[in-house]
Amino acid sequence: MFKVDCTYDLTKLNQNYPKRYIDLINRVVNKMAILFNDELLSVIIGGPSGKGDIIDGYTEVELYVVLNRYDVKNISKLSKYILLEDIDVVITYYLIDEVLNNMLDSKTKVLIYEKDKYKVNPTLYGNNLFNIVSYKDIKENDKRVLPTVLHDVRCRYTNLYSNKELCVDRSFIYQLTVLLKCILNYNDIFVYGYNEVFSKFKLLFELKLGKVEDISNFDIIDTIHNLNDSKANVLAFCKALFEYTEGNLIYINLNN
Repeated sequence: MFKVDCTYDLTKLNQNYPKRYIDLINRVVNKMAILFNDELLSVIIGGPSGKGDIIDGYTEVELYVVLNRYDVKNISKLSKYILLEDIDVVITYYLIDEVLNNMLDSKTKVLIYEKDKYKVNPTLYGNNLFNIVSYKDIKENDKRVLPTVLHDVRCRYTNLYSNKELCVDRSFIYQLTVLLKCILNYNDIFVYGYNEVFSKFKLLFELKLGKVEDISNFDIIDTIHNLNDSKANVLAFCKALFEYTEGNLIYINLNN
Protein backbone atom coordinates (compact mmCIF):
# COMPACT_ATOMS: atom_id res chain seq x y z
CA MET A 1 0.00 0.00 0.00
CA PHE A 2 1.28 3.46 -0.96
CA LYS A 3 1.70 5.67 2.13
CA VAL A 4 2.17 9.41 2.62
CA ASP A 5 2.12 11.83 5.52
CA CYS A 6 -1.64 12.29 5.61
CA THR A 7 -2.10 15.54 7.49
CA TYR A 8 -5.09 17.82 7.04
CA ASP A 9 -4.56 21.58 6.87
CA LEU A 10 -7.62 23.74 6.36
CA THR A 11 -5.55 26.91 6.86
CA LYS A 12 -4.32 26.55 3.27
CA LEU A 13 -7.76 27.66 2.09
CA ASN A 14 -8.24 31.26 1.09
CA GLN A 15 -9.68 32.70 4.27
CA ASN A 16 -11.80 35.12 2.27
CA TYR A 17 -14.06 32.19 1.38
CA PRO A 18 -17.63 32.53 2.59
CA LYS A 19 -17.78 30.78 5.97
CA ARG A 20 -20.33 28.25 4.77
CA TYR A 21 -17.90 27.12 2.05
CA ILE A 22 -15.11 26.68 4.60
CA ASP A 23 -17.44 24.74 6.89
CA LEU A 24 -18.60 22.55 4.01
CA ILE A 25 -15.07 21.69 2.88
CA ASN A 26 -14.11 20.88 6.46
CA ARG A 27 -17.07 18.52 6.84
CA VAL A 28 -16.49 16.77 3.53
CA VAL A 29 -12.73 16.23 3.94
CA ASN A 30 -13.19 14.98 7.48
CA LYS A 31 -15.86 12.59 6.23
CA MET A 32 -13.41 11.34 3.59
CA ALA A 33 -10.76 10.73 6.22
CA ILE A 34 -13.20 8.69 8.29
CA LEU A 35 -14.56 6.66 5.37
CA PHE A 36 -11.32 5.98 3.48
CA ASN A 37 -8.89 5.98 6.40
CA ASP A 38 -5.42 4.80 5.20
CA GLU A 39 -6.67 4.53 1.62
CA LEU A 40 -6.92 8.34 1.37
CA LEU A 41 -3.65 9.83 0.14
CA SER A 42 -4.42 13.33 -1.08
CA VAL A 43 -7.18 15.92 -1.41
CA ILE A 44 -6.62 18.99 -3.60
CA ILE A 45 -9.19 21.72 -4.15
CA GLY A 46 -9.46 23.07 -7.70
CA GLY A 47 -11.66 25.02 -10.08
CA PRO A 48 -12.76 28.51 -9.05
CA SER A 49 -12.97 27.27 -5.45
CA GLY A 50 -9.26 26.43 -5.58
CA LYS A 51 -8.46 30.05 -6.37
CA GLY A 52 -10.87 31.61 -3.86
CA ASP A 53 -12.86 32.91 -6.83
CA ILE A 54 -16.20 32.07 -5.28
CA ILE A 55 -19.60 33.42 -6.21
CA ASP A 56 -21.69 32.41 -3.21
CA GLY A 57 -24.50 30.05 -4.19
CA TYR A 58 -23.14 29.52 -7.70
CA THR A 59 -19.59 28.20 -7.39
CA GLU A 60 -19.13 24.47 -6.94
CA VAL A 61 -16.51 22.96 -4.66
CA GLU A 62 -14.19 20.85 -6.83
CA LEU A 63 -12.07 18.25 -5.03
CA TYR A 64 -9.43 15.98 -6.55
CA VAL A 65 -8.89 12.88 -4.44
CA VAL A 66 -6.13 10.27 -4.66
CA LEU A 67 -6.83 6.80 -3.22
CA ASN A 68 -4.89 3.59 -2.87
CA ARG A 69 -7.86 1.67 -4.19
CA TYR A 70 -11.32 2.44 -5.51
CA ASP A 71 -13.68 1.48 -2.69
CA VAL A 72 -17.07 1.82 -4.35
CA LYS A 73 -18.94 1.16 -1.10
CA ASN A 74 -17.39 4.11 0.74
CA ILE A 75 -17.40 6.32 -2.34
CA SER A 76 -21.14 5.69 -2.58
CA LYS A 77 -21.54 6.63 1.08
CA LEU A 78 -19.67 9.87 0.50
CA SER A 79 -21.78 10.65 -2.58
CA LYS A 80 -24.95 10.29 -0.52
CA TYR A 81 -23.45 12.45 2.21
CA ILE A 82 -22.59 15.39 -0.08
CA LEU A 83 -26.05 15.27 -1.70
CA LEU A 84 -27.40 16.58 1.59
CA GLU A 85 -25.33 19.77 1.26
CA ASP A 86 -26.78 22.95 -0.22
CA ILE A 87 -23.55 23.67 -2.14
CA ASP A 88 -22.61 21.38 -5.03
CA VAL A 89 -19.50 19.28 -4.44
CA VAL A 90 -17.80 17.65 -7.45
CA ILE A 91 -15.16 15.00 -6.75
CA THR A 92 -12.67 13.53 -9.22
CA TYR A 93 -11.12 10.31 -7.93
CA TYR A 94 -7.72 8.96 -8.94
CA LEU A 95 -5.95 5.78 -7.96
CA ILE A 96 -2.31 6.23 -7.02
CA ASP A 97 -1.15 4.14 -10.00
CA GLU A 98 -3.02 6.48 -12.36
CA VAL A 99 -1.33 9.49 -10.78
CA LEU A 100 2.16 8.00 -10.91
CA ASN A 101 1.66 7.06 -14.57
CA ASN A 102 0.16 10.44 -15.58
CA MET A 103 -3.21 8.99 -16.57
CA LEU A 104 -4.93 12.35 -16.08
CA ASP A 105 -7.87 14.08 -17.69
CA SER A 106 -7.49 17.57 -19.14
CA LYS A 107 -9.10 19.35 -16.17
CA THR A 108 -6.65 17.73 -13.79
CA LYS A 109 -3.70 18.75 -15.95
CA VAL A 110 -4.88 22.34 -15.82
CA LEU A 111 -5.30 22.04 -12.04
CA ILE A 112 -1.70 20.86 -11.61
CA TYR A 113 -0.31 23.48 -14.01
CA GLU A 114 -2.13 26.25 -12.11
CA LYS A 115 -0.99 24.81 -8.80
CA ASP A 116 2.67 24.82 -9.77
CA LYS A 117 2.80 28.11 -11.68
CA TYR A 118 0.39 30.28 -9.71
CA LYS A 119 0.52 28.67 -6.24
CA VAL A 120 -3.22 28.09 -6.13
CA ASN A 121 -5.34 24.91 -5.75
CA PRO A 122 -3.97 23.98 -2.31
CA THR A 123 -3.48 20.44 -1.07
CA LEU A 124 -5.80 20.15 1.91
CA TYR A 125 -4.98 16.59 2.91
CA GLY A 126 -1.83 14.51 2.44
CA ASN A 127 0.67 15.44 -0.26
CA ASN A 128 0.56 16.60 -3.85
CA LEU A 129 1.42 13.39 -5.69
CA PHE A 130 0.96 14.67 -9.25
CA ASN A 131 3.88 15.27 -11.59
CA ILE A 132 4.46 18.76 -12.97
CA VAL A 133 2.48 19.61 -16.11
CA SER A 134 3.90 21.95 -18.76
CA TYR A 135 2.03 24.63 -20.66
CA LYS A 136 2.73 22.63 -23.82
CA ASP A 137 0.69 19.80 -22.27
CA ILE A 138 -2.19 22.20 -21.66
CA LYS A 139 -2.15 23.41 -25.27
CA GLU A 140 -2.01 19.87 -26.62
CA ASN A 141 -4.99 18.92 -24.49
CA ASP A 142 -6.94 21.92 -25.72
CA LYS A 143 -6.15 20.99 -29.30
CA ARG A 144 -7.68 17.57 -28.71
CA VAL A 145 -10.78 18.74 -26.83
CA LEU A 146 -11.56 21.88 -28.86
CA PRO A 147 -13.71 20.14 -31.54
CA THR A 148 -15.81 18.43 -28.86
CA VAL A 149 -16.23 21.62 -26.83
CA LEU A 150 -17.00 23.72 -29.90
CA HIS A 151 -19.70 21.33 -31.12
CA ASP A 152 -21.18 21.06 -27.65
CA VAL A 153 -21.46 24.84 -27.24
CA ARG A 154 -22.97 25.18 -30.72
CA CYS A 155 -25.54 22.53 -29.86
CA ARG A 156 -26.38 24.21 -26.56
CA TYR A 157 -26.65 27.58 -28.32
CA THR A 158 -29.02 26.14 -30.93
CA ASN A 159 -31.18 24.51 -28.25
CA LEU A 160 -31.29 27.72 -26.25
CA TYR A 161 -32.23 29.70 -29.35
CA SER A 162 -34.92 27.23 -30.44
CA ASN A 163 -36.59 26.57 -27.11
CA LYS A 164 -38.36 29.57 -25.62
CA GLU A 165 -38.79 27.77 -22.31
CA LEU A 166 -35.09 26.96 -21.95
CA CYS A 167 -32.95 29.17 -19.70
CA VAL A 168 -29.22 29.61 -19.43
CA ASP A 169 -27.78 27.26 -16.82
CA ARG A 170 -24.45 26.80 -15.11
CA SER A 171 -23.30 24.04 -17.44
CA PHE A 172 -23.81 26.31 -20.48
CA ILE A 173 -21.67 29.03 -18.91
CA TYR A 174 -19.03 26.48 -17.95
CA GLN A 175 -18.74 25.03 -21.47
CA LEU A 176 -18.69 28.46 -23.05
CA THR A 177 -15.86 29.43 -20.70
CA VAL A 178 -13.93 26.27 -21.60
CA LEU A 179 -14.28 27.13 -25.30
CA LEU A 180 -12.90 30.63 -24.73
CA LYS A 181 -10.01 29.23 -22.68
CA CYS A 182 -9.14 26.90 -25.57
CA ILE A 183 -9.05 29.85 -27.95
CA LEU A 184 -6.92 31.89 -25.54
CA ASN A 185 -4.46 29.06 -24.97
CA TYR A 186 -3.89 28.70 -28.69
CA ASN A 187 -2.92 32.32 -28.67
CA ASP A 188 -0.53 31.66 -25.75
CA ILE A 189 -2.76 33.35 -23.20
CA PHE A 190 -3.36 31.32 -20.05
CA VAL A 191 -5.92 32.63 -17.59
CA TYR A 192 -8.35 31.23 -15.05
CA GLY A 193 -11.51 32.55 -13.44
CA TYR A 194 -14.66 33.62 -15.26
CA ASN A 195 -13.90 37.32 -15.21
CA GLU A 196 -10.30 36.92 -16.44
CA VAL A 197 -11.28 34.51 -19.21
CA PHE A 198 -13.96 36.76 -20.65
CA SER A 199 -11.91 39.96 -20.19
CA LYS A 200 -8.86 38.54 -21.96
CA PHE A 201 -11.00 37.00 -24.68
CA LYS A 202 -12.58 40.41 -25.38
CA LEU A 203 -9.12 41.96 -25.72
CA LEU A 204 -7.99 39.20 -28.07
CA PHE A 205 -11.18 39.42 -30.11
CA GLU A 206 -10.86 43.20 -30.54
CA LEU A 207 -7.18 42.87 -31.44
CA LYS A 208 -7.87 40.27 -34.14
CA LEU A 209 -11.30 41.24 -35.44
CA GLY A 210 -12.24 44.67 -34.10
CA LYS A 211 -14.82 45.74 -31.58
CA VAL A 212 -18.22 44.01 -31.71
CA GLU A 213 -20.84 45.37 -29.29
CA ASP A 214 -22.35 42.03 -28.28
CA ILE A 215 -18.89 40.75 -27.35
CA SER A 216 -17.46 43.89 -25.77
CA ASN A 217 -20.50 44.66 -23.62
CA PHE A 218 -21.03 41.14 -22.30
CA ASP A 219 -20.63 40.97 -18.51
CA ILE A 220 -20.03 37.41 -17.31
CA ILE A 221 -20.31 38.20 -13.58
CA ASP A 222 -23.63 39.98 -14.05
CA THR A 223 -24.77 37.06 -16.20
CA ILE A 224 -23.89 34.54 -13.49
CA HIS A 225 -25.75 36.55 -10.87
CA ASN A 226 -28.82 36.80 -13.12
CA LEU A 227 -28.95 33.53 -15.05
CA ASN A 228 -32.73 33.54 -15.44
CA ASP A 229 -32.64 36.95 -17.13
CA SER A 230 -29.48 36.48 -19.18
CA LYS A 231 -30.79 34.56 -22.18
CA ALA A 232 -30.88 37.44 -24.68
CA ASN A 233 -27.36 38.59 -23.83
CA VAL A 234 -25.92 35.08 -23.93
CA LEU A 235 -27.54 34.35 -27.29
CA ALA A 236 -26.21 37.61 -28.70
CA PHE A 237 -22.70 36.86 -27.42
CA CYS A 238 -22.73 33.36 -28.91
CA LYS A 239 -24.13 34.58 -32.23
CA ALA A 240 -21.32 37.12 -32.53
CA LEU A 241 -18.76 34.57 -31.38
CA PHE A 242 -19.67 32.05 -34.05
CA GLU A 243 -20.22 34.59 -36.84
CA TYR A 244 -16.95 36.43 -36.35
CA THR A 245 -14.60 33.61 -35.45
CA GLU A 246 -15.37 30.98 -38.09
CA GLY A 247 -12.13 30.23 -39.88
CA ASN A 248 -10.36 32.93 -37.95
CA LEU A 249 -9.94 33.23 -34.21
CA ILE A 250 -10.99 29.72 -33.16
CA TYR A 251 -8.61 27.97 -35.52
CA ILE A 252 -5.63 30.27 -35.23
CA ASN A 253 -2.35 28.53 -34.29
CA LEU A 254 -4.01 25.10 -34.20
CA ASN A 255 -1.41 23.68 -36.56
CA ASN A 256 1.57 25.21 -34.75
